[in-house]
Amino acid sequence: MDRKMECPICEKKAVFVGVHDDEGNYHGLMGCEYENAPWSGLSYALHHEGWGDCPLCTDGAESTMGGMLFDTAEEAISALSPPNEPLTLEELREMDGEPVWIVEQPDWGHWELSADAEDYLADRDQDFYGLKHDDPAGRYGLHVLGWLAHRRPPEGEEERHGD
Repeated sequence: MDRKMECPICEKKAVFVGVHDDEGNYHGLMGCEYENAPWSGLSYALHHEGWGDCPLCTDGAESTMGGMLFDTAEEAISALSPPNEPLTLEELREMDGEPVWIVEQPDWGHWELSADAEDYLADRDQDFYGLKHDDPAGRYGLHVLGWLAHRRPPEGEEERHGD
C-alpha cells in the first residue's frame, strides 16, 4: 500500500507508512515481500517524502520520522491524528465549518458541520456560562445539549452508528 497521508506541519500528502524489521531497517511499503515473510521482526514507521520541504522530513523518504517504530501500521497512522477528546466550544469555533462527529447519546452519533453546531449553540451562551465554572479543564464541549463534538468518531463508532 502506498497511500499517502497529509503531514500535520506542511499539509502536503507526503507521509506514508514504511515496513521495517525490529532493528529499524527499511524494507519497503506496506504489502512488500518482507511484510509477508519477516525474518527479523516486523515494525512500522512513518516516513515523509520531499527532503528539505518540511521539518518532519529528517533524512530522506527512507528514514523514519522521529526515529519511532510501531508494532502495527494502525499505531503509526494514529500517531499523525490529533487527540480525539471532546472539543471545547473554542476549538469548535476554530474549526470553521469542518465536519465534526457528534455523540448525542451513548449509542448514537453522526457527522455534522462545525458551523452548524455553532449556530445551534448561539442562543445557549447563558447555559454555557454556568457549565464553564463546573468544568475548569474547559472540556464542557456541548454537554448542555447532552451531546459532545469530536474531531472524528471514537474507535469503532462510525461503523456502528453511521450517519
